[in-house]
Amino acid sequence: MTPPGVMSTLAALNRRGLLTVVSQPAAEPGTGDDGAIWAQRAAVGFIVTPAAAQLIREVVAPTGVLTHLSPIIEHLPPAGDRNRIDYWSSAIEVSTRNAVAVTVFGGQWYADELCSGFDRCAHRVASRILEESVSFLAYDPEFGRDDRLWPALAACVAADIDRLVGRTVQSRVQSGVPAGGRFTATLHAEGAVALDADHADLRLGVTGPEVLRCGNCGQFTSRGFAHRCPAPELVALTQTARQVLGACELAGGRPLIVGGAVRDALLARRSGRAIAPKDVDIEVYGADVDALVAELGSLGRVDEVSRSFGVLKVRIGREDFDVSFPRRDSKTGAGHRGFDVEVDHSLGEVAAFGRRDFTVNAMGWDPASGELIDPYAGSVDLAAGVLRHTTDAFAEDPLRVLRAVQFAGRFDLALAPETTALCRKLAPAFAELPTERVWGEFAKIATKATRPSRSLQVLHETGWESHFPELAAVRDVPQDPVWHPEGPVHVHLGLSADAAADAATRAGLDVNERTVVVLAAMLHDLGKATHTELPDPAQAGGHGRARITSHGHAEAGEAPVRSMLTRLGAPHHIIDKVAPIVREHMAVASTRKDPSPAAVRRMIRRLSEPNGQGPGLESWAAVVAADHAGRGPASGPSPAEPWLRVARQLGENNTPRPGLLTGAHLIAAGMRPGPEFRPILAAAVTAQDDGQFDDEAGALAWLAAR
Repeated sequence: MTPPGVMSTLAALNRRGLLTVVSQPAAEPGTGDDGAIWAQRAAVGFIVTPAAAQLIREVVAPTGVLTHLSPIIEHLPPAGDRNRIDYWSSAIEVSTRNAVAVTVFGGQWYADELCSGFDRCAHRVASRILEESVSFLAYDPEFGRDDRLWPALAACVAADIDRLVGRTVQSRVQSGVPAGGRFTATLHAEGAVALDADHADLRLGVTGPEVLRCGNCGQFTSRGFAHRCPAPELVALTQTARQVLGACELAGGRPLIVGGAVRDALLARRSGRAIAPKDVDIEVYGADVDALVAELGSLGRVDEVSRSFGVLKVRIGREDFDVSFPRRDSKTGAGHRGFDVEVDHSLGEVAAFGRRDFTVNAMGWDPASGELIDPYAGSVDLAAGVLRHTTDAFAEDPLRVLRAVQFAGRFDLALAPETTALCRKLAPAFAELPTERVWGEFAKIATKATRPSRSLQVLHETGWESHFPELAAVRDVPQDPVWHPEGPVHVHLGLSADAAADAATRAGLDVNERTVVVLAAMLHDLGKATHTELPDPAQAGGHGRARITSHGHAEAGEAPVRSMLTRLGAPHHIIDKVAPIVREHMAVASTRKDPSPAAVRRMIRRLSEPNGQGPGLESWAAVVAADHAGRGPASGPSPAEPWLRVARQLGENNTPRPGLLTGAHLIAAGMRPGPEFRPILAAAVTAQDDGQFDDEAGALAWLAAR
């Protein structure tokens, strides 16, 4: 008996032209056992476009779950071929609409096959077919004799997928297929089609794993399924890397290049540039660990301190390698160290790669076969600019949220909605993270991000911005629309940080200087949280404030910058350079023309205070330039350039000149050492910077004149 609602669903779909019924007379039943089989007849038909036919060939056929359909799939005619192919009372023909029409007749055996395999396969195929095809699924109710057939068929037009999967005939599931079926509906839901009032409760929707096209080979794939495709010479390997791979093979292992080297190689291939990876991670399957340690030890130094975690650290010359083994992680406690790790050499690639954080990092390359290994469609996400967590195991390590923040900025990636939601749930776990790990991720934003603004956006989207109240305080703080047409303070900080990162790359700044410049640009306006004043409503008649102002915000920003960087775990030498830049970034507003030599000397000296470890004028100028470049359409030439020009003329760029008048001079003048020395020497430095003298004789004359 047909389940309630199925026929009314079909009728509604048919009226709207979403359904085409395909019906053919069944062949005469055979004799013997065949007669019993044909006594219970069932029919199902597909009408699919040529693209969907390709999907059936590439996705359905390799699964092996449709044993009885395999011969049919193998003989699918090409688009436009009007031949009819018969196989065991089953037929395939090409419709007049140039779409492949598949009609399958069967009986009890086919009903069982549908309940055990077809339903799961249909989930995966249906969403893609709905996108690609004309009409989708057809029933001939005359043949509906077996109740077990209808749940499988209804899966293609009803939303109750969970109920369907729960009724799967487990005896038919292939060995190795996970509970719930190979194509368990857990990852993706297609949109519904609204029906008329008589059938408002009916929906045309298919839930199941996404059907995607591999970003490397273009073939159909899905997340969580084995996928290999040709990628010859994808990763440029050094001779040393090849030696390490050879050592792995000598120890009986099968080495794969994994992680960042593969991701970066795909990015490089798209850009047309060959890039030798700086870090190469190797995962070895099947090797004897002791034998591998011995083989690697013959090449260089092997650090076994992380061996219990399934990792060997190898240094050969100036090259470092992480050589790991497939392993299982079990969460046992709080924090990123609360794990039990078990090396499992029998673990397959899908399971092993599933423990990695993001799909773009869950790829590998087999140097023996030259194949890309991409079981979680990382190449698809990389091409789309999406950062997506690989599996729910992501939640076991809250540090991965900050990794998402820095990866988003490094590779200009947008966070997938489901990953954003998961990260928000993990926000309370921030307290578990050690300070040095938090700083490590922020340091990578400063040194490696191409778009730090993307990092700031992800920090906000995930809710983790609340852990950095100094940043959260400037979100949506308004700015004067004439001077800052780009919008509120947080937008300006992101654009300024982007400009600083770009300039640092072009200038080839070293790691420390780049860190200072990018962080200072990212944080330079934190003082606006407390020093922004809105227009005064009583401005009529020319009185009161007519514009948004933030007087004194530069000086006010030094304290929150020091506070935030200290909590982040930033080194003191970084803090002592970033904070003075923030304090002094508005000094350019004091001059409309070229600054005087005295002004430049005073600026250089103020930047060095209070301990002489401050930034140079060039770092300050880079941040001032980024500040002005971060104003959207109001961006213009850097007002710091005249300051650099005067400094070059003076021969003073980054460090202040030593004071010409010293304590020895004061003693020689008959003064007794004491507290009064300090104000005299400070006044002498000010006079020197003002140009009142520029040599020792001038300093002594200045002293004599006091």
